[in-house]
Amino acid sequence: MNRTQKGSLTVEAIIMLGLIASLTPVLYKHVTDRREDIDNINEANTLLLLKNAATEYIADKKESLTIGTTVLEPTDIGVEITGYQIGIKKEADGTINAMIAASGGGSDMKAAKVASLLGVSAGIYSAQDTSKAWGINGIWAEDISSYGLTSLPTGVPIVTTAYDKDTSTGLNEEQLKDILENTTYETLTVKKLCIDNPEIPEEERCIEDWNIVGVNPLEIISACNIGDYSACAKGWEKNINRSCSDISLKYQGAGFTAPSGIYKLTTSETTQIERACYFVNGRLPTKQELIEGAKTDSIARRYDWENDKLTGSCTSIITHWNTAPSGFYSHVTGQDSYIGNQPCLFVGNRVANNTEAITQCNSGGASSVACRYGWKFDINRSCARVIASWTSAPTGWYNITTSSSATSTPCVFTGSRVATNAEVITQCNSAGGASVQCRYAWNNSINRSCAGVIASWTSAPTGWYNITTSSSATSTPCVFTGNRV
Repeated sequence: MNRTQKGSLTVEAIIMLGLIASLTPVLYKHVTDRREDIDNINEANTLLLLKNAATEYIADKKESLTIGTTVLEPTDIGVEITGYQIGIKKEADGTINAMIAASGGGSDMKAAKVASLLGVSAGIYSAQDTSKAWGINGIWAEDISSYGLTSLPTGVPIVTTAYDKDTSTGLNEEQLKDILENTTYETLTVKKLCIDNPEIPEEERCIEDWNIVGVNPLEIISACNIGDYSACAKGWEKNINRSCSDISLKYQGAGFTAPSGIYKLTTSETTQIERACYFVNGRLPTKQELIEGAKTDSIARRYDWENDKLTGSCTSIITHWNTAPSGFYSHVTGQDSYIGNQPCLFVGNRVANNTEAITQCNSGGASSVACRYGWKFDINRSCARVIASWTSAPTGWYNITTSSSATSTPCVFTGSRVATNAEVITQCNSAGGASVQCRYAWNNSINRSCAGVIASWTSAPTGWYNITTSSSATSTPCVFTGNRV
């Protein structure tokens, strides 16, 4: 071999070694990712096995379990495995739930990945809050000490016998396998993934050509929510959590119902914003559903404030929901502030006018929406407010409102104002004892005596006057000298 050939082989060898060196990290990453996927499935499967065993244990022991907490090992519930804790809580009303947790810690990201495979019954125990275990996306929170679990390491997945999406007994291994087989995601293709569970026949433990976790949207959403910025970047790249609508669609695609909650929505590859997402049956709400939801749900109120601001006033409510019934609504005033139980009075597809509010309050009673509306907007707090709000209001009986009640009260008007004392006395004289004018005069101490008459009308002439009592009036002679009896 000549020197030229030797040199050529040397160069080729160097190039080949360089290619191998550059490919090694990529190949290693794919192998590592695949191993992590398998580890996550095995961990989820073990937790699911323990959950089902705990459910069966509770069913068998529900009468003998004492009120309070009971902490068990897996062997106590018939599962030959170590490294897990089972806390059982029995309430005074007989309700029993269990919480299962791994004894060894890890990262929040890995715990969230495992939990996302198990659905709404699963969550994590994180260093961010060492008093509680949190469900996926914060849809539930449980105090771990209430289950007798007081020494958990952080970064472990949790599963409970409560909050299950499908049944009170949880998913079994075949159902989990079915979910995995029918879930496809965009990137990493794993040619074979096996579930390590001796209860499944060996030939059925492996799933061929299964696409998973490289970009599992539910994992990305959950991990981004707890502060994994690489997950947030992937969420932005794959349009997973740029909006509440994205989140709803990703949950639907995975066969789950998106829970309402506070999410981190991505605004770029490196930035996120915390926003409320309110869902009805896993989808974004209609305007009517959002307005109704805001009455009682804090997530709905925050979602409304951060988006359309439908509930800020009665006018806004009827504008966005033109068949809204009269009733009591929440008026959202800020991200976390609102005024609850606010009366809104509608006639057709508009807010009622003052005349309609007064008339409806008269017939509706003290606790009616119309009377509460009349008080709120100072429409009928007095006879003076009635005639100011309705300038052609007739003399008659009106429900005069207070902050919590309404009282039927006589009001006497002359034109567009409350009648003067002289006009009331004169009208009472001619209308008779049961008239509105005489009832008004009694209520306002205008003509309960001759002295009352001259005090109320200082130029009243000597003559016969209807002197009022609480229920009648008697024609009585009164003699005045100047402005006194």
